[in-house]
Order: sequence, then structure tokens, then C-alpha cells
Amino acid sequence: MPEFLKGIGLRLKWFHGEDLVAELPEADVAFLNGALVFGRFSRPTAEAQYVRLLSLYELSDTESPEYQRAKRQGVSPFDLYARFRDQIVEVLVKKHVKEVGYQREHVLRELLQNAESAYASKKGAISVP
Repeated sequence: MPEFLKGIGLRLKWFHGEDLVAELPEADVAFLNGALVFGRFSRPTAEAQYVRLLSLYELSDTESPEYQRAKRQGVSPFDLYARFRDQIVEVLVKKHVKEVGYQREHVLRELLQNAESAYASKKGAISVP
């Protein structure tokens, strides 16, 4: 088993009224309140994507004092993103999606097209009619 999978997973329980009907003690991922929740993750081998994302964030808005302090303390790009993800996403969505005029449907269509292109470029990909 890879090292990063040796952490604690999610302990899921399903109830019917007061009765426990099912249990999954070591789940890696679950869907909760419309969001995926992960019990385990691995650090990226390269943090270049986080450096680029944080640079874009820093150019888009004034960072909070907490963010600036953490950056001065030498917190890694991955950990900076993990710690301040909500504020980073909020700023980037506002500046680079909403203010540009993109609607939710535009973004979803682009994501689907990107996924389709990625699958189509794989060797031995299954063609969809």
C-alpha cells in the first residue's frame, strides 16, 4: 500500500431512524452535502502548479494579513493553498470568471470539453458515438 494511503480514512455510517444499517470504516472518499470529501490525500511531487495559482491570486487581490504572514514564514505553496483555499477560490472565481462575464454553464461546458479531449488523447481510448 502506498505510504499516503496509510492514514486514517473516513468512517461512514448509514442509519434508518435510530438503527445502524451499514458501515464503511475506512472510506477514501464520500459525497456529503453536494461536495466530495476525501479521507486521504498525497502531496504533489511538484508544486509548480500551486506557485502559478498563488501568483495569479496575489496579482488579483490584496492578500489577507494571515496569508502574508504565512508566506513570510516560508509555508510551502501547497500548504498555503490548502490553508487559504476558500479565500483564494473566491477571489479567482470573482476576478477571472464572474467579472469577465462567464456563466456557470460556460465553465461546465469547458470542463466537459477538456475531459473529453483528455480521454480522446489517451492511447486505446474508447470512442463514444
